[in-house]
Amino acid sequence: LLYFFPPGAAGTPGSRGPASSSASGGPRTRPARRASHTRSGYARAGRRAWFELFRQRKGVHEKQMANAEAKEAGAHEPKGRTKYKYITLSEAYESFPGAEVNFYGIVAEWTVPRPTRKGTDMYQVLKLRDASVSGITSTEDGGQYSDIQVQFFATSREELPKPRKKGDIIRLHRVKVGRWEGKPQLNAKIGTIMQGGMAGGFSRCQFCMFDSRVADGVENTSFEPYQRSSASFTFDSVNDKERIQGLRQYLASIGGENALVDDTFSIPITRITMLKNYDLHVKVLDVVREKGKVTLVVWDGSDARPFVPGMNLNDAPGDGNTCHYWMPCGQDFPVEEGTFAGEEKPPGLGTAFPVLLRQFDIDAEDLPEKGQWIRLRQLSSWVKNGQLQGLFVQSSKWAPAEPNQAWLTASRERDERRQVSLWANEQVGAMNGNNGQSQGLGAFEMPGQVPFGLTRTMHENQPLCSIREILMAPAPNRHRCLVRIIQHSPKDVHDLCAESVEPPAAKRKKVAKEKSAEEDKKWTKWEWNLRLLIEDATGKMTVNVAPEDGREFFPHIEPCDLWDKDSVFVKLEKTMRALTVKDDRAPGEGWVQMCVMSYVGEDGRRHHRLFGTRVL
Repeated sequence: LLYFFPPGAAGTPGSRGPASSSASGGPRTRPARRASHTRSGYARAGRRAWFELFRQRKGVHEKQMANAEAKEAGAHEPKGRTKYKYITLSEAYESFPGAEVNFYGIVAEWTVPRPTRKGTDMYQVLKLRDASVSGITSTEDGGQYSDIQVQFFATSREELPKPRKKGDIIRLHRVKVGRWEGKPQLNAKIGTIMQGGMAGGFSRCQFCMFDSRVADGVENTSFEPYQRSSASFTFDSVNDKERIQGLRQYLASIGGENALVDDTFSIPITRITMLKNYDLHVKVLDVVREKGKVTLVVWDGSDARPFVPGMNLNDAPGDGNTCHYWMPCGQDFPVEEGTFAGEEKPPGLGTAFPVLLRQFDIDAEDLPEKGQWIRLRQLSSWVKNGQLQGLFVQSSKWAPAEPNQAWLTASRERDERRQVSLWANEQVGAMNGNNGQSQGLGAFEMPGQVPFGLTRTMHENQPLCSIREILMAPAPNRHRCLVRIIQHSPKDVHDLCAESVEPPAAKRKKVAKEKSAEEDKKWTKWEWNLRLLIEDATGKMTVNVAPEDGREFFPHIEPCDLWDKDSVFVKLEKTMRALTVKDDRAPGEGWVQMCVMSYVGEDGRRHHRLFGTRVL
């Protein structure tokens, strides 16, 4: 009672009440005795005051305990001027340059942190979405935005946001609005300031990351951030909860994380041009480190545009880069049965597209892992020795991604149709009867090509295979393929025929040297002597042409001394020019059918030989 009613308080137990005195300052007189009902009234009033004060003290105590728990967790209720005004993403995007804005957003994508051009900071981009973003109209094509980008800068990777998954929610305070190339740009500087007059201090911008849900199909009722940029953070138990819950409901209404997959800026590899930068949504087949250089080998099921062998476009001469044709196995080494089986089997169709990392410190980069699906942003390209290659430069970025179901579906359909080339014209590779295979227009909407084809095979009823599928198959084996002949060896057409001395064993006699020479001359004949370097979207391979297969391949040309017979040479040269890819050849021209057998020779190496193919 003394705690709640200290002595001397008027109207409480222990107080004497006001002292009475005469106006003249005379002696104090005892006040008149109050009625009993008055004393009872004072008692009742005292009890009411006691209970009211107890209730107030109890409320204060409970609030102190709640604040202590919240303080231990790092959160506290905003007070006075620390209350934040949150706006939508579209309002933030359209704010005046120089303004500092606060907002919530759903994370649609995030890039892996990279060093800035000067190397003083780490740089990251988050794509955010809410219900208001669709109201932003592009000034270039008039289309609607699907998300907006926020540029993050920090002195280390650890200070940048680390979303757990797409759909998670981020809260940002004091994001700076700027302009870049005439467009709004939202910049968030996080963590310690290392340079300038504020060096050693901390950036004003802060963030908190919240889960979108606990698990699939389970609603998340938690409002605790799993990552925050500061030791403490404000959290309004009413307004902040409403905003987080509203974004969770919005995400569920548009289809959840699946609605964040589509990206209209990503193109298939088959549509890469040299005119502008591009984005890819691909699977990483391999990360190749060789001679201090790193190459990402990526795949999306489509075919890169073929170029003339030896062509160079936009390349840097003398940079040490060459062609990079990735294969899961070598051409000369036998493959055992079951080597490529199961879910990790490399895809049989589609280009293994090389993306070269250049113009920056590779050691400072976080690289994707083999088998991971990623998005590659702002790539450029060049043509090196006839191969189209992607370039990951300083302005490029990559982000973890989910598998592209549209690409996978198109790849499965293509595999079922055995559409081994997206660039070959429609008539090349067509089968007789009702089982025709069109090699031109398909799932990736390639433009039509001019019909062209110079060879036929004896096995038109067999399905077509890619070079990668041929090399992954164990020997002995036979395949029918659709390829371009890019080179023949010997290079001089005069040397495609060679002398062969094959006297029968019964005719061989140990005679004098002069007679032996005459005997050899009697049994000398000319045979085909050549090898063909063939190419498709999956790689290159060398095919040997045996003498008997050469006679079948060139049915209208008899092997002879081409240095001596000019008419035969002219005819053969014209044929080889038509068969091989030249400077004036369009991408859809120069494709030929070919049957190839693989076998293991006495030397233990695998060999590939032409058979059952003829030139029209």
